[in-house]
Amino acid sequence: MGDFSEFLKAVLSHWGWLTAGVIGLLLSGRIGLVWNDKAKIGCIVIAIGCFIVALYLALAEQYRALNEYLRSG
Repeated sequence: MGDFSEFLKAVLSHWGWLTAGVIGLLLSGRIGLVWNDKAKIGCIVIAIGCFIVALYLALAEQYRALNEYLRSG
């Protein structure tokens, strides 16, 4: 459980990307009421992309730390 909480902390350290993803999802809900479906789908795709970038950066940091640990030991 401790490893998972450390991983969540690493993901949350990229709060800028996560915030952009949440804003994209919120905008997709608001846009659906006013504009067409293409804008709504665009906001959802951007939000998913932001979440993927945050996850990728967190995984890259974890792999880099693991690599340094294995090389030093």
